[in-house]
Amino acid sequence: VLSVALGLSAVTVGELASRERRRSTQAYEREREAALLAGISSALVGGASLERAQLDAARIAAAAIGAASARIVLGRGPLDGQMALPLRVDDRVIGRLELTGVPPEIVQDSDAMRVARSLSGVLALAQERERLAAADVEAAALRESDALKTALLRAVSHELRTPLTAIFGWTPLL
Repeated sequence: VLSVALGLSAVTVGELASRERRRSTQAYEREREAALLAGISSALVGGASLERAQLDAARIAAAAIGAASARIVLGRGPLDGQMALPLRVDDRVIGRLELTGVPPEIVQDSDAMRVARSLSGVLALAQERERLAAADVEAAALRESDALKTALLRAVSHELRTPLTAIFGWTPLL
């Protein structure tokens, strides 16, 4: 009876230890993902141009996935072979993460897919930031143009008012 009780407690302790090791591994992976996402976010949204930020984000993503190198290709287009992860936002593809120096099965890896999903969301934000920055520059240029037009019209109208006043002043006498 004692040996059965010791055996059951050994199995229970072993199962609990195994479960805690899995949780510890998962926690480590989540921490690594959070650090990766923070690095990618600061690279993409930090103020650098989108092209330069893409290079930094691709380098960070390659290191996280374990690839020799990676590059981000924005826009639609075919995925080049099996070494590319689609970058999706909702149901639309905004680009792809092309990987080199990794085995083909990495494309199906859940960690790699999570990296791609994280990268997709941050890339979409970076693209929106760049679009808004361009719209802001355009709006500033339009405001300046409008101010110049207004100043020109005021100057021309002032210059025309003086002769017109003189002409209208002499009209009843004629």
